[in-house]
Amino acid sequence: MGTAIQKNVRQFSASYLIKKVSECFDSIPDHRPNKCVIPFPNFLKSAFAMMHQKFDSLLGFDEERLDEICCHNLEKLYHVKDGRVPSDTRMREVVDPVNPLGLKTPFKELFSVVQRNGALQAYAFQCGKLKDLYLLPIDGTGLFYSGTCRCDDCCIKNEGKKNDCEKAAIRRFLAQTKHDHPRLKLVILLDGLYADNPTITLIREYGWHYIIVAKDGNHVSLIEAMNALYDEGQAHHHKIVDEKNNTTHKFRYANNVPLNLQNETERVNVLDYIEIDKKGIQHVWCWVTDLELNDDTVESVMRGGRCRWRIENETFNSLKNQGYQLEHNYGHGEKHLATNFAYLTFLAFLVDQIQELSCPKFQQALNKPKKPTRKRLWRKITSFFLTLMIDSWDSLFKAIAHGAKAQKIAFDTS
Repeated sequence: MGTAIQKNVRQFSASYLIKKVSECFDSIPDHRPNKCVIPFPNFLKSAFAMMHQKFDSLLGFDEERLDEICCHNLEKLYHVKDGRVPSDTRMREVVDPVNPLGLKTPFKELFSVVQRNGALQAYAFQCGKLKDLYLLPIDGTGLFYSGTCRCDDCCIKNEGKKNDCEKAAIRRFLAQTKHDHPRLKLVILLDGLYADNPTITLIREYGWHYIIVAKDGNHVSLIEAMNALYDEGQAHHHKIVDEKNNTTHKFRYANNVPLNLQNETERVNVLDYIEIDKKGIQHVWCWVTDLELNDDTVESVMRGGRCRWRIENETFNSLKNQGYQLEHNYGHGEKHLATNFAYLTFLAFLVDQIQELSCPKFQQALNKPKKPTRKRLWRKITSFFLTLMIDSWDSLFKAIAHGAKAQKIAFDTS
């Protein structure tokens, strides 16, 4: 289940990662006009703790917040000062006006820490002469939909304009990514909706590479151009037989093909790919890319292009069905509440992902049973969090991995 810890890579514990997150929350300015009993960072730290502990509702978290054990653990594990936890109503009121841009800081901080210590090196993408690139698969998903609630951050569903909204969103996202990571060498992975001149031109202007799905229905002229090259004998072919998995990989490719019939269209490299599995079933893909295609690079481009499905089948699936409750409405608000809660959910997911990558104690706790699942680990963590006073994450993971001493129920008779 867990990814093997890489050698010569620094190990990151939950204590270290959450302390970094907490420090970022401390730097966000308090928008409240007067001094209040509960420190402002406690609101964000408590909300983050709720997401990280996978509470299925804000009310459920509110029911536990005044418990002595819960207050102790929030202070020790999440740096909630003096264990002062806001009520659900007050949390919504204070988190709602917070500018979401401030919540991007912990993401950049955690990414920088992991990158500086070499933990991302194992994920570097190599293709021919190009080295140390990183794949960036991009896709979108929905959080919460309402026909009545509206806030400043809401998107509006308009029939027939979905593609326009998504193309505007990709322009904003790519610009923000370039601003946040100006030196990162990326290969952008996109759906067929974005295989157009403006998107490809923008990616090239940012100095990145791309692998984009090409679909028959949306790229008729491109498919016709490839078929013409095939008839003229100018399309190249390559085949790889994987005897171990009884799978055959067939490639047809050409470089410098016009994307469409426009006079000043982008020239792209086209890769047609067929996988024949052990049952003889064919699976077909087509991509356009600026990466040079030859017999030595087509397999790398194919595997890079197929990585895009992971963001939907693995990332979004984990966020929605593996305890993170991404689609649950924790509160909508009038300004940024729903967006901020979504950011905090993503942040909890990121902390867990980094631990799984580089924290031995987390991996030991995750892989304790014969058939490990993340959901089981989340249940164990929350169970201990609500019933035992815990002074550190290391002790919590050790108790899960090695077992805690069985205790009988003791009643408080005072």
